[in-house]
Amino acid sequence: MTTPCLRLAGTLAARQSEAVMSHAKPATTRPGGLRRAALAVLVLLAAFARAESGIPNDARWGATLALGEGRAGQSHDTYRVSVQRHWARRVWEREHFYFSGFWDVGVTLWDASNITPGNADRGAERLWVLGASPVLRWQFQRLFAAPIEPFLELGVGLSLLSDRELRSGNNRALRLGTRWQFEDRAAIGIRFGRDGAWELAYRIMHHSNLDAADENAGVDSHLLSLSRRFAP
Repeated sequence: MTTPCLRLAGTLAARQSEAVMSHAKPATTRPGGLRRAALAVLVLLAAFARAESGIPNDARWGATLALGEGRAGQSHDTYRVSVQRHWARRVWEREHFYFSGFWDVGVTLWDASNITPGNADRGAERLWVLGASPVLRWQFQRLFAAPIEPFLELGVGLSLLSDRELRSGNNRALRLGTRWQFEDRAAIGIRFGRDGAWELAYRIMHHSNLDAADENAGVDSHLLSLSRRFAP
């Protein structure tokens, strides 16, 4: 009688183990951790780049005007004005390119006044965004003797919204969840003009709260921007 009992006990134990494994939730990696890590790295690079000038001190300030559209539900108009403080030091330099960056502080307007609201759409027709971010730039030197210098940018920052809901044109407003949002960005552009004082770029910006609230619609903005470096 002992052997059948042991076999029965072993079978029950195996089935119980399979049931536990089938209900176990797989480990997931939250995107918020990656964005926080990226923000920390950019801040450290900015602190490292404060010494030893790689850009003339009298031309490290900049101003940018950007126009475009935001996409979340129906498209809305987007306007942005910002100022930049370029880092004094190049983080890593090679023959044909170098890495540097800047601090960016800007005010953005999401204008959804051109959208007809739905029956239950009580979202703001205009929403203001105040944002700040360190931005890492991959700057190429002049290629093929052309009077332009292409660049790529990546940045992760924080922003504060004037409202938690934006008009969407659907049956309900676009619900952003929180007034504070992470502000991610990427850009491709060129420097041109005397000493590369002018910049033209296409930028993508994304705002979301990384699921810190139950509602996290997120907004993507596509912008064409013109920048000018200047001495204060």
